[in-house]
Amino acid sequence: MASLPQASSPLAIPPRSTVSVGTSTHSVSSSPPPPPPIPPLSSRAKTASSTAAAASRPPRGSLRGYIRFALGTTALIAGHETKALSHFMAAGMDGVAMGSTVAAFCSEFRIGMDADGEWGPDNLESETNRGQVSKANYETAERLYTLSALQGCGMAMARLAFLKTHGRVGIKIHQAEADKWRRGCAARGEDAVRWLRTTAAAGVAASQFCLALCHYNGIAVPENDAEAFRWCERAAKQGLAGAMNVLGNLHIEGAGCTQDPAAGLRWYIRAAELREAAAIYNIGTLFERGIAMEEDMSAAFGWYERASRYGSINAMNTLGIFYEQGLGTTHSMPFHAVRQYLEAARHGHPHAQYNLGRCYHEGFGLIRDDEKAALWFAQAAAQNHAVSQLSFAACQEFGLGVRADSRAALRHYEAAFANGASEAEKRLFPRSALALLPAARTLLLPHRKRPSSALLHTLPRELLDYILECAQITPLPAAHFRAVLAIASEPSTLSPHHPRLATAESFLEALGLAHLQIGALPLPACDCTRFGDDNDQDDDNDNDNDQENGDTNAHAECRSIKHVVDGVERAAPFPPIECDWAAHVAVLAPAAEEALESPTGWMPSYRADEEPVWWKDPAMLQVLEKR
Repeated sequence: MASLPQASSPLAIPPRSTVSVGTSTHSVSSSPPPPPPIPPLSSRAKTASSTAAAASRPPRGSLRGYIRFALGTTALIAGHETKALSHFMAAGMDGVAMGSTVAAFCSEFRIGMDADGEWGPDNLESETNRGQVSKANYETAERLYTLSALQGCGMAMARLAFLKTHGRVGIKIHQAEADKWRRGCAARGEDAVRWLRTTAAAGVAASQFCLALCHYNGIAVPENDAEAFRWCERAAKQGLAGAMNVLGNLHIEGAGCTQDPAAGLRWYIRAAELREAAAIYNIGTLFERGIAMEEDMSAAFGWYERASRYGSINAMNTLGIFYEQGLGTTHSMPFHAVRQYLEAARHGHPHAQYNLGRCYHEGFGLIRDDEKAALWFAQAAAQNHAVSQLSFAACQEFGLGVRADSRAALRHYEAAFANGASEAEKRLFPRSALALLPAARTLLLPHRKRPSSALLHTLPRELLDYILECAQITPLPAAHFRAVLAIASEPSTLSPHHPRLATAESFLEALGLAHLQIGALPLPACDCTRFGDDNDQDDDNDNDNDQENGDTNAHAECRSIKHVVDGVERAAPFPPIECDWAAHVAVLAPAAEEALESPTGWMPSYRADEEPVWWKDPAMLQVLEKR
């Protein structure tokens, strides 16, 4: 019996798409931007109406604010961090977005705050160095970054993209928001890193680190591993723990340098000595995967546990997987696994949210609750987590913890397939066939009012086949795609009373796709005792007899997602049946004169932004004829 898939342990080296960067859209300037030119008298009337709207926009900053920002940059380069922070905060108060952004930047990297650092005895990080970043620092940084990003500051958008991708203690992960801010930063272009270039060239370690990540990910600048390594090495040599960790990644990857896992491990250790949670987690992944050392699950478990205590959200989820599977321990520990999943899920980790939903659904480590399982699946699905989208679609299809909704289930199957869940492709075959038929008919049957479309049928069959294959934008097997084109190219099928095309269901049955529709998927035999309500399982002996006899009605009452996964994996489209519609078709498309002699003379239309209606409905014929 196949089980619900688990989120695997994250890689030690994050892929490039998950590494974000901090950038800026404003250059260092000691004067305000020039005023707009005065319009001519003839156009002043036109611009008068927009004056009120322009006045309601957020202020771009006063002259005093830009002066304070320039003074802050000068003080930061000179090494007067506390004075620089004071200037940046004052510039932000005067309406300069970059002032608030760099103040958040200082809070994130604890620049200019050592003098105010007070570690209480109840603080978990009381044993760390004086300059260790705390939860309050990240919360303040997020608030200021958000304020500046809403004013269009590219550097604030980029830092939010980073924080929302990886998360910090006090900042929840949210991949959808991260993608939104990443797109906003990318639209700023090269100018987005101008402030970072200025301060990085002057020796500011945090700016060097962020500029290295820009080159590593190709954000706002061309992707260049050599430049990424150069800037990251400079920041690491100044003692920045985050740069040491990323430099270890570069050495292990061989990005911008010769691949050297031993050197990468040394940089991880140096960063771990400074209590860098990501480096502690990465050391655990090296033990787990046997890179630069012998594979040792017990040692990996110990490093993951240590990283989790220092706030690594990835380590919390991975530690839950170790507890669940009994890796690095003597046996599986369901309660501890659920506790780790819950902690990471509360911080927004999509894999942990999925794992927690799976535990609720299967009753692993806690009382089974399909409503809570669907809730966690939905939260992870909102972050474009493909497996969660697939699981939540199954919940919506069969009413597991939520109201059954076939249209919503179909949308989530589409989203899961778009994000890489290949299992969802088969659920889209019926919808693709229904949507393809009207579009293919419009293409293959020329209309008397559009004689130029008849030229398509004069093309050689090989060329026409190639064009149609390139036009295939729906997930549909080649045989069924050809069958739909054959149906669409036959004029006799224009009759609304065609025996094989009277309804959408009969059309799908002719194609061999009816059993793949939402709600019609055949489920395999079940022995997990999850039929109907648990309280009614032993009340009726007839139900037990039906289960023993393999009653097919029991499959529709199964409340386990694992059977949906099994059913999707085992289901396959049937071959299209042979029908009379293509018996006399010599080529893929009919001759132009055959289509022009069609008795109806109408052409069905299809718009992708609407739900596809069955084009054989007689009521639709009148609507289409009027268009």
